[in-house]
Amino acid sequence: MPKKKYQPGDIVNLDDVVPSLAALAAWSEVARRAAEFCHMLRIPEKNLPEEQARLNADGSISIFVEIKTPSGGGVTFDMNVPASEFNPNRR
Repeated sequence: MPKKKYQPGDIVNLDDVVPSLAALAAWSEVARRAAEFCHMLRIPEKNLPEEQARLNADGSISIFVEIKTPSGGGVTFDMNVPASEFNPNRR
């Protein structure tokens, strides 16, 4: 089956990219801060969305998670991963 060709602005399936170990370590820190935020607001873990990634025009990806707060607002935790720090040809 041919791999999907992503365009800038598309949401990228994280199974289709392999971030470097450095990028994974950096994302782990962002995810830890997001988890602390959720704990502080008493948002149950089961209500947390999956992280996503978006392809940027420069070839990098932005990994992010959007968390809805009990007050009806939302907070996004994200980080940019340069094209040199992931492999888009996993499959």
